[in-house]
Amino acid sequence: MISSSTQLSPLTGATSPVSTTENTQTEKAAVNPELQTLQDVFSDRLKKAESLLSDDLYVRDDIYDLFRPFAPSHNANDSDRCIERDNDNFAALALAQCNLASIQGTLILQQVNDIQNVIIKKIISLEDPSVATSEEPTLERDLGAISREEQTLEALERDLGAISRADNQIKPKSGSYCMGIERQGFAEKQIEAWFQEDKQQRVKDALILLKNQITSGGDIGPIGAQIMKLKLETAGDLATFSANFKYPNPGIFNQAREELLNKSSDLEQHFTNKENLTRALQGNVPEDQMEQLIQALSHPVSEMSTKAMVLASIITHHTEKDLKSYLKAAQILSLKTQAQADNPALSDRTALAMGLERSDAMVREHYQGGEKWAARNAADALINSLTPMPEDLTTTA
Repeated sequence: MISSSTQLSPLTGATSPVSTTENTQTEKAAVNPELQTLQDVFSDRLKKAESLLSDDLYVRDDIYDLFRPFAPSHNANDSDRCIERDNDNFAALALAQCNLASIQGTLILQQVNDIQNVIIKKIISLEDPSVATSEEPTLERDLGAISREEQTLEALERDLGAISRADNQIKPKSGSYCMGIERQGFAEKQIEAWFQEDKQQRVKDALILLKNQITSGGDIGPIGAQIMKLKLETAGDLATFSANFKYPNPGIFNQAREELLNKSSDLEQHFTNKENLTRALQGNVPEDQMEQLIQALSHPVSEMSTKAMVLASIITHHTEKDLKSYLKAAQILSLKTQAQADNPALSDRTALAMGLERSDAMVREHYQGGEKWAARNAADALINSLTPMPEDLTTTA
């Protein structure tokens, strides 16, 4: 379990102490009281997560099994106790960050882990009959069983996503802070207290990627190295990234992944159809901006600017799930590509995590004034990015 000698570290600046032990009155006074309330909630979650992991070894083993692809890699000189502590701390942070430090949360995670393992075993038995069970396998029966398991898995993952996203509604009276946003900072400060410096970035990246899978309601599993290496260079790169980012586990949701890949050409060209674009923009943005926005958006998705992708995502109706997913993947891959162009030393994992966080932040900032203003705010941001600044005009004169 988490070391009893480890205290939650005081956070500084806008996100000060998460500490649940021996916080002084001076420390609390330095923090906005409303933010302190959220910090205390997060601290309570960590305590609950610690208790859940230490009190039931079955729960702990299942959570470890599910989170193992994301857990921090260990150094050659790490002791067994150090490895155990790192694993405990990582699992506790993941549970707390996704609002899953509860019996209900861990139960759903256990069910997800069990079903994913069952599906993978069935896929292996279909591909290699020598490892099948004593029951005589039939293709039709096993594919039917896999389909039913995937339907159950999909429902469980929707539940996980709903629990995690409930943090977006946890706000103090003023609405100035939101657990759904602040929890990332709370977790990152705790990483700095709990993990060796050379592990901290890896843990931060892993928690960002894991949180996205849990919150977005996808299956939970490692993103392959070849997928992480992709950059936004061609429409084919985006199609491959989009399908495998949404469905990362080989063997699970194979049909859904294949269908998304097959739809990618249509999704890529969706906004080149002026009727589609005009219909999506009407009522969402001012009429005097329509022509300029149509010119900026009427491109294949992979050729859009990131700000154009953000607006396209906001004006896309929530029922068009595949298009929404494709646009989100495009934003992430675009920002990952830009991050590595700016800093070639960035690892693929860190650049992907940065792309994901920046994409979420870009969308979120447009909703600050309320949902009805999001499209207008995104449209303004896009038009401003297309308008040369005064110094640019001077330079080009």
